[in-house]
Amino acid sequence: MLRRATLATLAFLAFASSTLAQVPTPAEIAALADEILAEPVPAPLAGEVALAEAANEPALRRGFLDELEALPGWQGVAIVLRSGRHRLEALPARIDRPDLLACDGRRCRLAAPLVVAAGAVLVIDGIELRLAQETGALVSAHGGLFISDSELLGWNDEADMPARTDDRGTAFRPWITGLEDNRTVVRRSRLAHLGYQGTSTFGLAFTHGGRDPAEGGPRVSVVANAIEDLYFGFFSFGAVGVEVIQNEISRSHVYGVDPHDATRDMLIAQNTVTGTRRSHGIILSREIHDAMVVLNQSSDNAGAGLFIDKGSHDVTFARNRAFANGKDGIVVYESRDITITRNELFANGRAGIRVRASADVRVSGNAIRHDAGPGIFVYDWSHAAREPDEEDATHLLPTSVELSSNSLANNAGGDCSIQGEVEIRIPPNGYSDC
Repeated sequence: MLRRATLATLAFLAFASSTLAQVPTPAEIAALADEILAEPVPAPLAGEVALAEAANEPALRRGFLDELEALPGWQGVAIVLRSGRHRLEALPARIDRPDLLACDGRRCRLAAPLVVAAGAVLVIDGIELRLAQETGALVSAHGGLFISDSELLGWNDEADMPARTDDRGTAFRPWITGLEDNRTVVRRSRLAHLGYQGTSTFGLAFTHGGRDPAEGGPRVSVVANAIEDLYFGFFSFGAVGVEVIQNEISRSHVYGVDPHDATRDMLIAQNTVTGTRRSHGIILSREIHDAMVVLNQSSDNAGAGLFIDKGSHDVTFARNRAFANGKDGIVVYESRDITITRNELFANGRAGIRVRASADVRVSGNAIRHDAGPGIFVYDWSHAAREPDEEDATHLLPTSVELSSNSLANNAGGDCSIQGEVEIRIPPNGYSDC
């Protein structure tokens, strides 16, 4: 059985070999998901619950208080769990402020920031929670956050409808964020109408904040959820130990799944990502490493189905399906030691697989057909559409790709397009159509 403690070892073995043998099987992934789904709900433990001035809470001084203060229902008060383990439905009796938090049976309304301090835990279990948009409702957790079998909705009480933001995300919507060394589990729940463009306010975000992301970070398990109409379906910055498994992620505004900035030790598996409005379905960006992207379906997104860039390394894409995306099936930009194997890519708006200025990219056993561009498109930066900016320049690599045993058919741009100074390798027991 695949255990969470063995994920890093499994990933290392996969990166050490271009074969599929070390990639986790569907049964192993399902066993891991079952383990998370069976994890006991944390039991309550007495601790301090307080009301505090929001401006005095470090977890809230992150560049958005001015926006909260402009909201019509903002009261300037935050609910703070300073210690202990607390079920959401038990909190109204502790604070006696029904205007800030009220529950009627299993239905609750949050109308203020809810802060979980380091060492405290918030449990939302079997609850329908509406986070009120006009009052600045949000959940900001330095401590533990356990969401199970619940429905969390951004809601506009005045209009009695789901919370909305504009196309560029400038309007506040409620959000959920895990910070620093937070540990979060989100399972068998529905999250909808959350997030906007701000500082880790994207809807469901986990971030190391201003600290060096190499020093540790949030640990996150997001399993078997329906995630709909979030600004980013999932976002992380410097997270360590991330499991995004068996989720249905739809209609995200910008990205469906977006681990960022040195997020590592990660498994993204058996998710369905559809209808991302502005960009990619699944994107790994800025020095992501030790990650496996396995058995996902990414389709009908405005950008690419799967994307990795900016100095990322040691990542495997295996047995995914990417189709009917507005741009490419799989994209690799300025990264190294990437394995792309046994994926099915078809009917995408550009190439099936696009590789730019990346080294040691292994492309084997993929089925690529009916794409609007080449089946496989490999090039150095001299054939990019623009000059590299300062960040691009730090990650440029001599382009080298190993091509083996791919099946290419009926791609409008031909089977392959190789441009610029590119090293193409073919293993002794393989073949290439390029």
